[in-house]
Amino acid sequence: MRVVLVGLSHKTAPVELREKLSLYGRSPADALHGLRDATPLEECAILSTCNRLEVYGITRDEDWQEGVLRFLAHQGGVTPGVLQDHLYSFEGTPACRHLFRVACGLDSMVVGEGQILAQVRDALQCAQEAGTAGTLIHALCQHALRSGKRARTETEIGRGAVSISLAAVKLARQIFQPLKNRTVLLVGAGEMGKTTARLLLADGDAPSLHVCNRTAARAEELARRFGGTTSPWGDLEGALRQADVVLSSTGASEPVVRLEMMRRVMRARRGRPLLLIDIAVPRDFEPAVGGLDDVYLYNIDDLQEVVEKNLEGRQSEVAQVEAIVQEDLARYSSWMRGLEVGPTIQQLQALAQGIVAGEMERVGGRLSHLSERDRNVVDVMVRGVVNKLLRPPILHLRAAAESGNGYHEVEHVRAVFGLHSAQPVDADGLAATQGAPERETGAPGTAVGHAGDPE
Repeated sequence: MRVVLVGLSHKTAPVELREKLSLYGRSPADALHGLRDATPLEECAILSTCNRLEVYGITRDEDWQEGVLRFLAHQGGVTPGVLQDHLYSFEGTPACRHLFRVACGLDSMVVGEGQILAQVRDALQCAQEAGTAGTLIHALCQHALRSGKRARTETEIGRGAVSISLAAVKLARQIFQPLKNRTVLLVGAGEMGKTTARLLLADGDAPSLHVCNRTAARAEELARRFGGTTSPWGDLEGALRQADVVLSSTGASEPVVRLEMMRRVMRARRGRPLLLIDIAVPRDFEPAVGGLDDVYLYNIDDLQEVVEKNLEGRQSEVAQVEAIVQEDLARYSSWMRGLEVGPTIQQLQALAQGIVAGEMERVGGRLSHLSERDRNVVDVMVRGVVNKLLRPPILHLRAAAESGNGYHEVEHVRAVFGLHSAQPVDADGLAATQGAPERETGAPGTAVGHAGDPE
C-alpha cells in the first residue's frame, strides 16, 4: 500500500492544456467517483487549481499509472499521448514530499502563495464528502496542511504583497503610466476581483474603477466598497468599449468574451489600444482575441516574469521551509511505516492472550487447591513467558518498518504464526490506533478551487 501521484502544473503544461483538465464548472464528486472506478486507486483526492491538477491516490497495484493517464485524458478530451508529455508522477515518499511542498507554497508560481493551503483543504473535504478519502489520504493531507501552516507561522515565506493580482496590477502600470484618468474594468467580483481592486487603489495614481459581474449584487457591493461604478452583465460589450485596462477573473467554464464580440468592440474604439489581463483558468478571453490590432492580451502564464521580479524577499526563506517539509515528512513516513506492522503486532498479542486465557481455563480445575494469590502468580508468570517469546518478532517487525521493509517481514511473521488476514478497521479506529494527526480545525472551503484565485 503506497501513496502515488500524477499531475501537471504551470511548470510542465501551458494554460490551454491545464484549462481542459480543470474541474471548474464540473462536479468534483463525479470526477472522484469516475477516477476510483476507472483505476486501481483504493483512495483518491484531486487537487485542482488555476496552476495545477494533481491526482493523489493509495494503491497496491504496480500498474496503476496507465489507468490514471487514460482517465485524465478522457477528462481533458485529449489523447493519452499528448497528455503524457506534460505529466509528472511519483510514488511513495517523493509523492508525499511533493504535496508537502505544494501546501507550503514552494511549488507555486508565486512562492509562498497562501491560497494553495485552502485549496489543499478543499481537495480533502471534497474527497471526504465523495467517500474517496479514507484514513491514508486523510492523514496525508492533514500532515501536509500542518506543514503548510508551520511554513507560514514559523517563517516569512508569505511576506510581502506578492500575488497574481499584484503582478496583474504591476503589468497594467508598466503599460499605462500613470493609471490615473484611465478606466479599469474588473470582469468578475470574486476574491481575486476584490484583491485586485484594493491593489489598484493603493497608490496615488488610482484609476477609475468599473465592475461587471454576472451577479449584479456582488458587482454593486465591490463597486460601492471601492468607489467604482457597475455595468450589467448583459452590457459587457459596452463596458469593454469604455475601458483602457480589463482584468478578468470569472469562474466561467468557457470564454465569456469571444472573437466576434471583440471585433465589434475594437471597431467602436477606433484604434484606441486595449490591455486585457486574463487571470482566470479556464480563460475568460478566447485566445484568438490577442491577434486583433491594438489588443494586448496577457494570460496567467504571461505573468510569470512579473511575479519572479517580486520574489527575492521570499527566496531567503525557502531553505527554512524545506527543513520544515523534511521534518514533517519524516513524521508522516514513520506513521505510514507503523501502519504496515501495527495490525500484525496487535494480532500477535491477541493470539498470545487468547492462548494464555484458553490454557488457564483448561487447567483451572487442577489449580483449585491454590489460593487466589497463587493463581494470579501463575497467570502473571505464564503471560510473562509468552510476552518474552513475542518480544523478538515484535522488535523485528518494528525495525523492519523503520528500514522500509515492513511489508515483506509482515508476510513472513504472519506465515510463521499462522495469522489470518487482518479484519478491516474503520478509518476512525485505525487513526486512533496508529496516532493519526488531529483533524484540521480551519474553516473548510466549499469547492475544489476557485477559478479566479490561483495559487
